[in-house]
Amino acid sequence: MTHHNKTITCISDLIEYIKLSGYDMLWFRGQRKSSWPLLPYIYRNYNPLLESQMIQRFMLKAQIFKDNCPAKTEYGDWLVLMQHYGLPTRLLDWSESPLVAAYFATAGNKEGEDASISMLNPGLLNSSLHEFGTLPNLSTLSPELKERCHNAFKLPENRTSSFRPVAVIASQNDFRMLNQMSCFTLHDMDTPLDEYEQSPFLEKFIIPAKYIDRIKTELLILGIRRSILFPDIENYARELRSIQKIES
Repeated sequence: MTHHNKTITCISDLIEYIKLSGYDMLWFRGQRKSSWPLLPYIYRNYNPLLESQMIQRFMLKAQIFKDNCPAKTEYGDWLVLMQHYGLPTRLLDWSESPLVAAYFATAGNKEGEDASISMLNPGLLNSSLHEFGTLPNLSTLSPELKERCHNAFKLPENRTSSFRPVAVIASQNDFRMLNQMSCFTLHDMDTPLDEYEQSPFLEKFIIPAKYIDRIKTELLILGIRRSILFPDIENYARELRSIQKIES
């Protein structure tokens, strides 16, 4: 993969770039501002004490609202659950689908702002930064990776040394994760993924602001819409509310 940002003007551009990469397994992330770094939300205004406090409070009350919460020491599963419900975590969302990434790049985009889609080779990331090419499952982590997840749950003074990002998968135990084809990078420091000097595993595509509406239309034609990616009645109603005019 190269480091020269390419421009996407339509979905077919994106498909061509993916074909040219020559890789079979790729992950994608869409961001509505091309200037945003590839960094989990928790690190954008990082307060390590606040992170551990939010996590502990979430774990205390989650069982009231949700059946079958993870066991106390299943730190990876807890991070996925928190990410799913919108709590800032050390996980950065990716998708196995470039169309899902294109949706998130263009949905809610403000007029005049360029968006972006990043393309990641997760096996290459792990072999480049960690010397293993496998994709660990957050539900069945090795003791070493489990301890890395545990860092987020500890008070700052009790945390072990930090580590570079690692690509991980998770059990897709609800329709949202399944339909979004969710996967993650797990982070333990505030260095963005796109700032590692030797990063042959990553490529970034820019969507100029003037092409965003075209790509939105193409995604609708292809059946990529909010109620598919967020399959619940609230989001279906939100999608219907956005219809400006229904032809008779």
